[in-house]
Amino acid sequence: MAKKKVRKLTAAQKEGKVPEQAGSAPKAEGETPPVSAAPAAGVGRFIQYLREVKVEFDKVTWSSRKETVGMTVAVLAISFFFAAFLGLSDFILSKLIGSLLY
Repeated sequence: MAKKKVRKLTAAQKEGKVPEQAGSAPKAEGETPPVSAAPAAGVGRFIQYLREVKVEFDKVTWSSRKETVGMTVAVLAISFFFAAFLGLSDFILSKLIGSLLY
């Protein structure tokens, strides 16, 4: 079950001296409710999120081009080595098993 949001009232609001919300006066029949600013608040929150993302990206330590190229070459070399090793192992084992079975 979803939790309800509970808004705390100030002492003045509890005593009825201050209306709970702006525009909370009794409405006449047929009167339309005021337009909410909720969509604008959502856009503002999104813009604030993007600003915070930018701040976090500024904190990231990016590697240099030399480090990036070096690590890429190392990964490719290790990948080719293991591919050749496993391919050769597979070839030798398949020939060995084939000679034992036939």
